[in-house]
Order: sequence, then C-alpha cells, then structure tokens
Amino acid sequence: MRLTLARKMLLGNLTLVLLILIVGFSALASLKALHAVGTNLVKVDLPNIELTAQLMESLSSEDQYEERYIHVGDPALEALADEQREKFRATLQRFKALPPGASREVERIGDLHGEYVRISLQARAALEHGDDSVARVLMSESLPHPRQRLMVAIQSLTQILRGMQWAALQQSQNLIQNALIVTLATCGVGLMFGVGFALMFSRSLAKSLQQFKMATQLIGKGRYDELLPLQSTDEVGDLAESFRWMSHRLKELEEINLDANPLTRLPGNLAIEKSLLVRLQRRRRFAFCHIDLDNFKAFGDHYGYARGSEVLKMVGQILTRLVEGDRQDTFIGHIGGDDFVLICGPDRVAGFCQGIIKEFDDAIPQFYDSNDREQGFIISRDRDDRVQQFPIMTISIAVVTNERREITTPMQVAEVAAQLKKYAKSFPKSIFVIDQRREL
Repeated sequence: MRLTLARKMLLGNLTLVLLILIVGFSALASLKALHAVGTNLVKVDLPNIELTAQLMESLSSEDQYEERYIHVGDPALEALADEQREKFRATLQRFKALPPGASREVERIGDLHGEYVRISLQARAALEHGDDSVARVLMSESLPHPRQRLMVAIQSLTQILRGMQWAALQQSQNLIQNALIVTLATCGVGLMFGVGFALMFSRSLAKSLQQFKMATQLIGKGRYDELLPLQSTDEVGDLAESFRWMSHRLKELEEINLDANPLTRLPGNLAIEKSLLVRLQRRRRFAFCHIDLDNFKAFGDHYGYARGSEVLKMVGQILTRLVEGDRQDTFIGHIGGDDFVLICGPDRVAGFCQGIIKEFDDAIPQFYDSNDREQGFIISRDRDDRVQQFPIMTISIAVVTNERREITTPMQVAEVAAQLKKYAKSFPKSIFVIDQRREL
C-alpha cells in the first residue's frame, strides 16, 4: 500500500489521537487519585486535627473549673467542670477513619481521662466530707501527673494526625510529579511528529498540574491566601475547589487559635492566661493590670449597645496605640465586656497606666450627649433596678506585680486583682492602684 500524503496525515493523526489518549487517561487517573486524597484531607484529616484542638481546650477548661471548684466550692463551677468533661468524652467519640496507631492513642486518651476523672471525683468527695486539705492535696499533688500524661497523649495524637496530613500532601506531590513526567514525555513524542495540537494539550495539562504542585507547597508552608486560581468544570475544577476549601478551613483553624475578641480584635482569655503562664514559668518580673470601666453598665443601658461597643473599641485602640512598637515584652488582651488586661514590666507600668487614664478621661466625654456631658451625669437604673445618677465614666486599673512577693499561679493574680479593683472603684475618679503588700 502506497503511503500517500493523506495516509501519512491519517497516520499522524492516529498517532496524535493515541498520544492524546495516553496523556488523557494518565492525567485523569492522577487527577482522580488527587481528588480522592484532597477529599480525604478535607473530610477526615482536617476534622480529626480540629477535634484534637477541641480535646485540649475541653481538658484545659475542665481542669480550670475543677480547680476553682475545689478552692471556692461553688456548685456552678462543678456543673461547668462536668459540662466540659462530657464535652471531652463526646469529642473523643467523633474521631473517624483512624489508622491503628491513632486508634490506640484515642483509646489511651480515654483511659487516661478516666484516671484523671477518678482523682477529680476523689477530690470532690473529700470536699463534700469537709476534708478541704485532702481535696486540695489531691488537686495539687495527685492530679498533675495524670493531667500531664493526658496532655502528652493528646499532643502525640495531634502529631500522628499531622503526620498523616503531611503524608497525604506528599502523596499529592508525588502523583503530580509522576503525572507531570508522563505528560512531558508525551509532549516530546508529540513534538517529534510536529503536532501542535498535542503540544498545546500537553502544555495545558502540565500547567494545571504545576499549579496544583505549587498549591500543595503553599499549603504546606501555611500561605493559604496565595493559591493560584484555576477555573474548570471537570475533575481539575473539583480538585481546585477542594484545595481552595481546604486552605480556607486551615486558615479558619489558625484564626480560631488566635482567640481574638470579635469587637476589639484583641487576644482573649486563653491567650491572656498563656502569656501570664509563660512569665510565671520563666520567673520573669511582671506587672498585671486589670483594667475596668466604672459605670459602663449604666452607660450601655442609657445609650444602647452600639454606643457601648464604640467605647470598648476606643479603649482597645488606646491600649494598642500605647504599646505599639513594644509588643515583645508587653501584652494586651480583652477578657470580655468592659474588662481589659495589660501585662508589662514593673518599671513601665506607672507610665502605661497614666497614659491610659489621661487618654480615656480626654476621650470619654465625647461619647455622652451634650446635656449629659454638661450636667456631668446620666440617669439610669442600678443593678437593683433603682433610678440613680451615674457620673461620667472613669477607669480603674488594678496592678498586681511579683516584685515584692512570689506569685506562682494565674489564680493568685486574679484574686489579688479582684481585691485591688474593688478598692480602686471606691474612688470617684480614674485611678490605678499598685499592690505593695509583701505576703499573700
């Protein structure tokens, strides 16, 4: 048979079709595998990692409420501790599709939590029988060891799950690399036949695969907002959507860990306690300032929630502006409501407090209506629903330091701050009070 031009073109086209089929099937197989890996990351690995964070948070809350209950004896604290305990158990049951190693670690966490609960209940029983000292000894000497073991087990489970996540990302990169090699090799053969269409098709696939490779690398580095856009209605588009959703969820998890107050965007209770614990554990000298607004509730009742929120944002802005450029040794946080926290060096606390008071006293009158500002008070109801006159808001700052006494726990700081705040509020003006006592 004579190989005519048409037959040569037909042979070339058939070869092109064969090459295209090879590239297409290889790419689709790789994309299908990548889609399965991405789906598993989104629906299994990431929720499991999030559950470990919830376990640690529940354990921390349970431990705090349990310790406070033993010291204070408030039934409300006992109920809160029980609530966190049940939340911990419920979270433990939500893990799914775990490998044998992780499953054993989950079982071990359950056993360790049972031991932790057993000692806690012993402390409660001692407290109910009037043996306060026995209850506190159990909390301070017997409970820390199982608690530490439980935290280590949760961290170990987190590492296992993160290892699985990383292995999945590595698997994605390997699939991408293998598919890229096949695609490039086929492009070379296509170029030998001079087929532009095969070259264009292969380059299109290579570009898509390269973008996915870069996306996995960016996710691995935590750069979730820099993923390359890829629009498609086939498996490529599905995988791209899975990657975008996964990066969004990872970013949300990081933002959750910041524990920021939604109004002022200042760190919340967990970050405040962590900052204080770091200073206590490293035996660093510090000044803990509990900042509270006087007559804020009456202001909010009189003017409404929106204007009260503006006052809180103003306080947050004052704190941010005063410590700007000195965040390495200074911490600010928002406990909630009208309670704020500033932690700094004892040698700088007086200057910070004076600056806060001056800026607050200068700014706060502008939040009142002109008539109320001129008369110097507003009419509102107190906590007993009695009509009272409430003067222009002032600010009280209770300062606890470890310069003159040893402080070992955040609870000690909170107790002293509460005493000082009560004293500071007895003055009819903005004031800061520094604890000068030497013994607790």
